[in-house]
Amino acid sequence: MLFIVTSIKKLISSLTLCVIFSFFMHSAFAVELDGLYEAELLSESQDSSERELLFTKGLKEVLVKVSGNLEVLYHADIAASAEQDYKSFIERYSYGDEDSLYPDKFPLHINYSEEMVNKLLLDNGFKVWVSSRPLTLVWVAVGDDTSKTLINSDNDASIIDLFESLAAKKAVPITFPLLDLEDKTNINVNDIWEQIPGKIRVASGRYASDAVLSVKLHKSFFGQWYSSWQLLVSNKAYVWKLQGDDKEELINQGFLELTKNLLSAYAIESSNSNTKSFDIAVYGVREAKDYAKVMAYLNKLGTIRKVRLLKLKPERLVLNIEPVTDYMSVKRNIALDYIFENSEITEPDVMMQYVYKD
Repeated sequence: MLFIVTSIKKLISSLTLCVIFSFFMHSAFAVELDGLYEAELLSESQDSSERELLFTKGLKEVLVKVSGNLEVLYHADIAASAEQDYKSFIERYSYGDEDSLYPDKFPLHINYSEEMVNKLLLDNGFKVWVSSRPLTLVWVAVGDDTSKTLINSDNDASIIDLFESLAAKKAVPITFPLLDLEDKTNINVNDIWEQIPGKIRVASGRYASDAVLSVKLHKSFFGQWYSSWQLLVSNKAYVWKLQGDDKEELINQGFLELTKNLLSAYAIESSNSNTKSFDIAVYGVREAKDYAKVMAYLNKLGTIRKVRLLKLKPERLVLNIEPVTDYMSVKRNIALDYIFENSEITEPDVMMQYVYKD
């Protein structure tokens, strides 16, 4: 049996806050994920009855990837759409050549409508996680009553493989520390075991990540597993604890909590208020190619519905943004990428000011 305790702790030291904001504002390293609205499944034949079953299965996989939430599969209206209306979500599909690893099976590649998948999720109260997703650095310490160690692929590949498998299924970008001499100079296993935020942030500074996860896995004398998870995002620390008899199931459940906490920080959620458009100013746009890059970037963001040019002057654009939900979701999304940096110039009636970085 698993027990979960979740808490969000505000970090109150002003010095710590300065370090936090400096780290996360200047080292954002979001990962642009491809294929969120695609599925590839193996088919034993190419007949329509099997294909329709795979259409449903693929749509369910996409809904989980886009929402980051397994609970979508148990929602009555979403389940009904996946089982009965799946054809309306399909943009195109194609069969590939016979799979070399699985003889007599053919890969079926399916592309689903981004607009319809997002609408289904938002209309039913689920969040949508855009393709630009935060990269999470993962520190893992494993031990018992007599010893403990920091984990990497050299000393426990099974744990690393499990984390990577869960990350792939949930479309959550993760990376692991090198545990080289520099890491060992900056941090030791006790810092991760005790989950000391200051030490963990300093040691994580060399890695370009948006969030830092530390995991403690402790096996008791009686064989019971206890775990403590700490996720550092911006000025918050999310902490949850689990216990159980099975280490793999413990990690599985812990990763679900990780996904939920990342979603709460970065995903788009449905809102009937605060969705009005707003203006932003972008400085440093000198050439036509710069303008094209800025517009292409903003138009691809999942948090933005429409972008309109209001003013075009030398090295300055003013754009009207129509968000999917609200301006804060757009602001968080932009902060994940390197294309803009905050401008010190302030203008009346302009919600955000940025400098374009070529």
